[in-house]
Amino acid sequence: MSFDNIIRKHAIKNAHDYGRADGKAIVGKVIAEAPDAKKDMKGLMESIGRICEDVNALSKEEVEKEYASYGITEEKRVEKREWRIEGAEQGKVVTRFSPEPNGYIHIGHVKTLIINKKVAEAYNGRFYLKFDDTNPETCRQEYVDAIRKDIEWLGIKPDKVLFVSDVMDKLINTCEGMLKNGHAYVCTCAQEEIKRKRAIGEECACRSRSVEENLSLWERMKTTMKEGEAVVRFKGDMKALNTVMRDPALYRVLEHPHYKIGNKYRVYPTYDFENPISDAIFGINTVLRSKEFELRAELHHALLKAAGLPDILCYEYARVAIDGYPVSKRLIRPHVESGFFMGYDDPRLVTIAGLRRRGIPPKAIEEFSLSFGLSKLEVNTDLKKLIAETRKYYEPIARHYYAVAAPKKLIIDGGDSGVMSIKLHPSAEMGVRAMPYSGEIFISGSDFDELHELELIRLKDFKNVNVIKIDREKGIANCRVSISQDVIKESKKLQWVDAKTGIKCVLWFVEKPFDGEKKNENSLREVEGVCEAAANKIEIGEVVQFERIGFFILDDKEKMRLIKTD
Repeated sequence: MSFDNIIRKHAIKNAHDYGRADGKAIVGKVIAEAPDAKKDMKGLMESIGRICEDVNALSKEEVEKEYASYGITEEKRVEKREWRIEGAEQGKVVTRFSPEPNGYIHIGHVKTLIINKKVAEAYNGRFYLKFDDTNPETCRQEYVDAIRKDIEWLGIKPDKVLFVSDVMDKLINTCEGMLKNGHAYVCTCAQEEIKRKRAIGEECACRSRSVEENLSLWERMKTTMKEGEAVVRFKGDMKALNTVMRDPALYRVLEHPHYKIGNKYRVYPTYDFENPISDAIFGINTVLRSKEFELRAELHHALLKAAGLPDILCYEYARVAIDGYPVSKRLIRPHVESGFFMGYDDPRLVTIAGLRRRGIPPKAIEEFSLSFGLSKLEVNTDLKKLIAETRKYYEPIARHYYAVAAPKKLIIDGGDSGVMSIKLHPSAEMGVRAMPYSGEIFISGSDFDELHELELIRLKDFKNVNVIKIDREKGIANCRVSISQDVIKESKKLQWVDAKTGIKCVLWFVEKPFDGEKKNENSLREVEGVCEAAANKIEIGEVVQFERIGFFILDDKEKMRLIKTD
């Protein structure tokens, strides 16, 4: 087999598996099969680029047909996912997803959400949605509503919905109990002094206060003290190698109204205190979370022991890191506030709101999230797997239409007018749509740029025409209907839309928003387009396939704006 044939085989397989052939993805496979190819890497990469471009111009049906001709019979290894945790007991497991309602959840949260749900199901247990809503400065009803909407859209139904702010009295009583039993103390040092002494592992004088002094200061914290004047700290180990254990803060004064309980309280727990204590109060006994919490597990176990509460089984796994996409509220927020992203539902974001707007279905998000399993191995991935799952989901159900981007006109001498009947899906029974045609049609700007005078081209599902004259400046080509209407394999096959009845549309093309730390200013490209008349039946939120371009979701009916999904 020649180098070109080997390259084409791998390009076809890559296009079959992922929707498009990616030269970078196949170069290693080509060299593995033909080691001599690496003697001329420049020539190899040029050949790969050329062949991938040819393959990406094929329709899905043509790719499938050619893929079958290679007789590729490799079986994808399907791993059975085991959602088992050492120490968990059948029928007794209670897990939770505990977002802080200070922003919108993203695909990293979904991994935690789904894993906790799956483990609860594996042990015939229960799964709760617990809002860690004890920071009055950042928690808002808007985020509670958005998180609940996103979880419902993902198709996940918790057994209970809980709010930590509903058990504030129990948290306060627990803290008070720890002050009484000597496991906590009130510290009145300045924040900078606390930070400095924690860094060098030095205890402060506040640590030796009596129980009576601590309780007196605690009462003042609840009634008259101002923010920053005092904090309750856990008596950990100021010499611990795990700096989390160096007397962390448990409670502080926050004079800010809470979105749910108003001004009822002046003292609020830190995350490190409320998270494990509220778990125990709610009867949650199994916590599955990402590895950034691994060092905090020691503290959470110590707090539960000091409070006389049941311990909790913890398991940490690798976070989801996606090349080019911020996967944390901390990283996303400043770019929304600066205006780089148009909001938390920007289709370039991997927030659930952004993915939903882009047309990524819940099933694809679930498969992508679960593919990493419970592994602790950190992996920096990309969105190819998510996009592949998205295509797999829509291919059997999305209606097909014609559209062209950056349209240029063909005037066909001898072209008549009429209406064809074309199937809405190549294989599924979805009926047909009326396709008008005339002597004036649009093709995409990229196809127009590749035209040559006197060449024969095939207008897909329509007719052959000969290109007679091209006016690049005006963006018009004059053509004549070919005598032969047989489909010629070597001729270009172009997507087209009738110029007289086509509908103007706006197409958004999405790319990853960052290259390392650098913003990709072209990550959202807006291109003028034209789609066939029948596309006026597309509904808001519907995903369709524009043949030869990809899957698109209708984002705005009035503007006829569609976002590329894949």
